[in-house]
Amino acid sequence: MKKILIAGLLGGLVIFAWGAVFHMVLPLGKAGMSRMPNEDDALEALRENVKGPGLYVFPWFEEADASKEREEEIRKKWEEKFRRGPSGLMVLLPRDQDPIRLIQLVTEFASNVVCALVAALLVGQAAKGGIGYLGSVLLCALLGFFASVSIDVSYWNWYGFPTDFAKAALIEQTVGWGLSGVAIAAVLRRSPARASAPAPAP
Repeated sequence: MKKILIAGLLGGLVIFAWGAVFHMVLPLGKAGMSRMPNEDDALEALRENVKGPGLYVFPWFEEADASKEREEEIRKKWEEKFRRGPSGLMVLLPRDQDPIRLIQLVTEFASNVVCALVAALLVGQAAKGGIGYLGSVLLCALLGFFASVSIDVSYWNWYGFPTDFAKAALIEQTVGWGLSGVAIAAVLRRSPARASAPAPAP
């Protein structure tokens, strides 16, 4: 268990550092993102019309407790607005806060360590079956691939996230957890069995 904890902490540190490099150094960190045209005017309009932070969906489908005919009318109007566009999601953060806060870094690191602990537990179990060092690294990389396909493809499919964003996320998670797996597997690598001592002469 001590090795699992060390592997989880080290693996979490690696994935945390990889995330910093990916988003602050590599161009893939901004893949699929674009600057809003007329940003100043758009921000002023948001300040005037949207007062609180939250996840906003537009156009909003208002489910009403009404007759079947009324519900059909509401749905048709919503579909017309959707087709006319634009449609999407908008995340608004609270005002008067710094772009990067200490609590965000602590939360990110803690979540990385938790996930790395799960990966270390799985690698530890797989090692008992003789998976080996490279197999352990591949297992961690596949965990990152699984997470990205499960989440980011859904965001791309249902919410219209840009294809480049989804591709970059897939690379970030797969490569990042592969690198984390290098550290995790190194800590959990089984020591070679000691040669048996010769039996004493009768």
